[in-house]
Amino acid sequence: MFQYLYFYFAILGLWHNIQGRLIKTTIGGLFMKKAKKSDAISEFIKLLDKIKSDYDYSYSIVGQLDIKFNQDLTHDIELKPAKDKNKIATKMRTNRLDRRYYKDIVEECEPLYELMTNPQYKKAFDMIKQALGKTRKQEDYHANRTYKPRITKENEIVKKII
Repeated sequence: MFQYLYFYFAILGLWHNIQGRLIKTTIGGLFMKKAKKSDAISEFIKLLDKIKSDYDYSYSIVGQLDIKFNQDLTHDIELKPAKDKNKIATKMRTNRLDRRYYKDIVEECEPLYELMTNPQYKKAFDMIKQALGKTRKQEDYHANRTYKPRITKENEIVKKII
């Protein structure tokens, strides 16, 4: 039922879908809630962290699979009886497919990983993290903004007397 209501209000322009969130607005969209810039910066930082962790994990798995292939499976071919060679060949194929999967991840993540680990650009990424903190601070300030009157009745009375 909600989907039908959303469709109806979307036609009227009362609801907008911004980054997967439904936001109620007036008909003209005058009071539409702004998407936070800190969310976009945070997603970018999370993406960079995920790329780094994916690269490190996949690189270590590729090394483990190479060791398994070179040591375990080749020795099995050499030393096991002929009747077990089909099973060994299946293990080798599975090993190579797994290795290819993780090696593809390494190759896809490598350009950004090298950029992130380069000392020249590491400072820039640290500055982005600092900018995220400052942006969140400003957004919190703007969200909780209140007006503090500069002139109160007591001040007006004091000015009249003086």
